[in-house]
Amino acid sequence: MNRPLFDPQQRAALDALRRSSAAPSATPFERGVITACSSDRVVLAGGQLASYVTPSAIVPFEAVWRKLPDDGIFTASPSQPFQFDLGSFTVPASMGLVLLDYRFDIYRPSGSAAGDFVPLEDNRLPTQVGWNIRSNANLQGNVRYELNPSPPTAASPAYTPQPNPGLIPGGPGPVATDEQFSRARYAQAQAASGDLSLMPQRHHREGLLRVPAPWTLHSGTSLTLSCHIFRAVQIPLAFFEGEVFGFLMPDNDLLALESHVAPCVTINGGV
Repeated sequence: MNRPLFDPQQRAALDALRRSSAAPSATPFERGVITACSSDRVVLAGGQLASYVTPSAIVPFEAVWRKLPDDGIFTASPSQPFQFDLGSFTVPASMGLVLLDYRFDIYRPSGSAAGDFVPLEDNRLPTQVGWNIRSNANLQGNVRYELNPSPPTAASPAYTPQPNPGLIPGGPGPVATDEQFSRARYAQAQAASGDLSLMPQRHHREGLLRVPAPWTLHSGTSLTLSCHIFRAVQIPLAFFEGEVFGFLMPDNDLLALESHVAPCVTINGGV
C-alpha cells in the first residue's frame, strides 16, 4: 500500500518554507538597524572548539606597563596631587581596538631577598592612590568613584528662621546652610583634576571581567593609563603596574559590528 510522502500539515509547512525562501531579501535598513525577533537552530562544526578559533584578522592585544615610584608620591596632598602616566597605546591606522579587561597593581619589596617583589594586598592605600584610563583624554561611560571619604550631610532642619524678617531694611541676605558648607569642604578635598573619575583597585570578581563594560577605540585613538597620588604614601614601594587586554581587528569590521547591534523589535507585525 502506497502512503503519501507528507501528510497535509507537513505539506503546508514545506510550502510555507519555500515561499519564504523565494521572498525578496530584507532591505539594508532592516538588515542593519532593525532585526526581527526570530531564531534559527545553528550547529557549529567542531562544537565548542569553534568558539576558540578566530580569523587571522583578529589580533590579540595585551600590554603591561611598570613605573618606578617618584619623590612626588611622598609629598602629595589633596590640594597638590602627584600624577604620572603608566603607559599609552595608539590604535594603528585602519584598525580598531576592543578593550576587554584592565588591571592596576602596586608592588612592594618582599623583605626576603633583594630584587624580590610582591603585590600589595587587595585595596591597600585606598585613600592615597587612584587610577585613570582614558581614550583621547576622554572617559567612556558615566562613572562616579568616591575615593576620598566625605562627612555625611546633616539633615536639614524642618524650619530655618529668616535672618532678616524685614524689621531692619537693608540687612544681611540669605546665609549658607550646613549642607552647602559640607559640599564646599568635600569639593575642596577632592583630588585635583581627577574628581570622581579616579578608579580604585577593584575587588576580584569570579567569573566576570574586571572592567565594567568593554571599551571600543577606533583608528588613531590613544589609550592612556595613569596613576594619581592624592595623599602621601608612607610605606616603601617598588613599582606601579598597569595591564590591559583585548583584541585588534579591522576598523571597518568593528564599525559594521557596532552598526548591526540593535534591539529586537517587531517588523511588519512579525515576531
